[in-house]
Amino acid sequence: MSNTPDLSKPYCWYVPPDAVNGKGEYIPSVVVAGEQGHWPTDYRWGKSLEIAEKCAAEMNERLGITPERASEIVASSMFRGARG
Repeated sequence: MSNTPDLSKPYCWYVPPDAVNGKGEYIPSVVVAGEQGHWPTDYRWGKSLEIAEKCAAEMNERLGITPERASEIVASSMFRGARG
C-alpha cells in the first residue's frame, strides 16, 4: 500500500468503527476499489458513529457512489488481489 490513495480509481469514504482518536472523535478513511487497506484522513467527524457514517454516506453521494457500491469498494479492499 502506498502512502497516498490512487484517486483515479473508484473510491469511497468509510468510517472504521474502531477509528477513534483520544478525544473520542471518529476518523474517516478513503478506500480505493481493489486496493488493500484504507487511508485514514486528517478529518474528524464527531463523537457519534451514526453521525460519522452519515457524513461518509453524504460524501459518497456527492461522488455518485451508492451505499451498495461503497460496500463493494470496502469489501474489495479487504483481500489481496480483490477486484472492485
